[in-house]
Amino acid sequence: MRRRLVGLPDFGEHHAVMAFLAERSAVDPDWVIELLQDRVIHAECLAALDGYRPTPHTWHEPLRVREHRDFVAHLRRLHAWIAAERDSPIRQEAGAEIFAEIARPFDETVLALLRDALSSPNAADFRTVAAILRKAPRTFIWDFSQFVQGALQDAAHRGEDCRVAMESALWVATISGVRMGTPGRPFRKDIEQRDRSRQVASTMPQNASLNSVRRGRVVWTWS
Repeated sequence: MRRRLVGLPDFGEHHAVMAFLAERSAVDPDWVIELLQDRVIHAECLAALDGYRPTPHTWHEPLRVREHRDFVAHLRRLHAWIAAERDSPIRQEAGAEIFAEIARPFDETVLALLRDALSSPNAADFRTVAAILRKAPRTFIWDFSQFVQGALQDAAHRGEDCRVAMESALWVATISGVRMGTPGRPFRKDIEQRDRSRQVASTMPQNASLNSVRRGRVVWTWS
């Protein structure tokens, strides 16, 4: 059964499979996580994906690893597994999706783990956090503004590549999702983005600038 599940082109199309994985993830998360990892590895070995999706487009049945006593340990191992192949775009993308699905909702428990990774001397650990944050909830930068400040500061200290990677990740997370509204009027999500960004910016030093971000003195600016 496990072999067939690995070879299934898109298990997101099979609600019974997703329900099974969700239920089993609460009592045997190792089995489910390893299955998902095997699907990512299988995708890495393909010459072309040709419709193969290692993770579903939508998790109709949320995974329940958070209910397990070893929830944090599973997240740490998953982070290390993603970081071990920093040159694999499939693992960076699909691995981050798996991490984000298991971690949701992002809370202080998850942020503590990510902070530890940000402080690691291993650049792959840092870049894996950036990959994961691309999958964060759309409101992440406002809900956890202090964490974002620290992440951008760490990125600035690590160099231009890390700074760009972190800024890009946070931007992608913020603009994710479908925007709907009345033709000729701004989208409601865009108005929220403007207003909440201004609110956060009002708590920052008034002399914040891009140059000071790069020097690490101030780590967040808004136009």
